[in-house]
Amino acid sequence: MFWILLVFLELSFGQPDKKKTEDNYEDEFPSLQPLDRSLPQPHPFDERPPSFRSRGRGQTRRQRPFIPQNYPQQQFDLPPHQQPLDQQQVPQTQQHQIKDLKHQTSKLSKELLKPTEQTRQTPQREEQVVRPKITAQLQKVYLPTPPKPAKQTEMDVKLKVKTNKKQQLIKEAKKKEFPFLPPNCQFFNQIPVTPDIFPMKKILETLSSYTMCKYYSNFYDPDFFVHSQYWLGELCIDGNCDFPENTEVKEGFTLHGYWPHFYKNRNMYCCTNFFGPDNVENMLLQDTELMMDVNKKWMSVKECRFAVYQWDKHGSCAMRMFKGPKGPTDYMRTAIKLFDRVNIWDLLQRSELKIETGKLYHKKDIKKVLKNYFGVDVSICCRNDNSLYEVNVCYDAKGNSKYPKLINCPDKIFRYDDVRCRDMIKLLPLPEYLRNPEKIPRNKCPY
Repeated sequence: MFWILLVFLELSFGQPDKKKTEDNYEDEFPSLQPLDRSLPQPHPFDERPPSFRSRGRGQTRRQRPFIPQNYPQQQFDLPPHQQPLDQQQVPQTQQHQIKDLKHQTSKLSKELLKPTEQTRQTPQREEQVVRPKITAQLQKVYLPTPPKPAKQTEMDVKLKVKTNKKQQLIKEAKKKEFPFLPPNCQFFNQIPVTPDIFPMKKILETLSSYTMCKYYSNFYDPDFFVHSQYWLGELCIDGNCDFPENTEVKEGFTLHGYWPHFYKNRNMYCCTNFFGPDNVENMLLQDTELMMDVNKKWMSVKECRFAVYQWDKHGSCAMRMFKGPKGPTDYMRTAIKLFDRVNIWDLLQRSELKIETGKLYHKKDIKKVLKNYFGVDVSICCRNDNSLYEVNVCYDAKGNSKYPKLINCPDKIFRYDDVRCRDMIKLLPLPEYLRNPEKIPRNKCPY
């Protein structure tokens, strides 16, 4: 009995082994571990110390430091037939088969990824415009009410009736004055012509002629006209002149043009009209007397249709002065009539200077001779500084258009005298190829 009591006392009051108890407690109760071991340990690959700062207001979850951890890798138990084999273990026949399969799969993937021709078009949705509802209050504030139409009195009704009657009368008068008026001035209605003109028209189509105006513009009435004559000796010195068959070539001046002008520094040409160059040419070809005068004094020297070209470029701006259905022919007749008033070459030969070709004379003396005859200042233009080329005489445009008055040319016309002409000038003689009438070069131009 005594030995049994001793054994019992040792088991109940005896001291246990420290090492064994500590290990058992740590394994069974991890919360009872010491403080150094219970705290989180830094990762061995991270040199930065762990941050224990809690997330505040300004610190987001993305800004917290990332601490990588070592998680245990998952090991998949694959069956032996699915485990990867080394290239050395795979036979060569199987390697070729694998390469063929890869090549076929790449081809199939490329064919599948190719875009089809008929791509499906997604329907585009129309933008819906949302407009606010206009209430009565908004209409008063933002949308003003349309004004009520004024009541028409008896005087207003009478004025409307009068204006309508005036417009109808103006239209009827224009139809009587111009029976072939086109609706638009850019497109001209052709005048009926006689069949005698057709062979001449066919000849003109084959020959080279001056280019007519491509566009026309509106202008006011001109202030004055410039009647220009040029000297044949200077014009044909290049050897490019040829004349129609019926023209006589003599030493002297020929008609260049009759040009409307403004006093301001603005040129006027290619004006809107109701005729057009084709109709004017038909009118000229039908008038035999005018054709004879044009062949002698206003002939085509280098290209055909010179007189019609001068009318289209300059004479079209004078149709308010030369009114009526015969306005273009009246314009040409006045230009030729002013040319016939004086033979300038005869006047210079009979003067005190007794001018001869090839000799130099003072420009002031020649101008004085012309002023003594015309009674106004006349402009002179030159080529090559000392060779006389043109003589320009100015006429008033506001008086009688068929019998205009002589006026002094404005400074706008004299501007080129001092620039192009020296103090001493001369008149070149007629070239040798134009002196013999049998050897004069001829063209087939009808005028």
